[in-house]
Amino acid sequence: MSTLGILLVFTSAAAAVDTSEANLVEDVNVFGCSPAVVGPRDEIILRKNAPDRRELSVVRPGARTPHFLVVENAPSKMPQLMSPHDLSQAKEIRISVAKLKGLEWSASAQPELIFDRPGDYEFFLSTTLESEDGGYVCTVKFQGLE
Repeated sequence: MSTLGILLVFTSAAAAVDTSEANLVEDVNVFGCSPAVVGPRDEIILRKNAPDRRELSVVRPGARTPHFLVVENAPSKMPQLMSPHDLSQAKEIRISVAKLKGLEWSASAQPELIFDRPGDYEFFLSTTLESEDGGYVCTVKFQGLE
């Protein structure tokens, strides 16, 4: 994929996960995060009941650009949490707060630790994040570094 193509995908992906869009739903019966509040030594459990959903991202507090965790055709430098197929089959995903890395969806981004400041972290689950398919959202509050 050309640099321009990657940049266009990054731009459209950021727009697709805007939390103000009506096509994002909070429904704990389909997608939920627990516990509601975590610290740096904790583990987050994402529960999902949506086998068609195969991509996952997270948005940090105050940020507008998501960090992608699972996405089809990921850049080679992106550390995927798991494959899109594995995500589609999973009912539960366990995430170490201290170890979770993602790639900010921007042209010059490098993989980085996700939980780096206190606040609300929004996880997005979708069929295709960079589309208008919509999806599900859940939130975890990070208390900060000890």
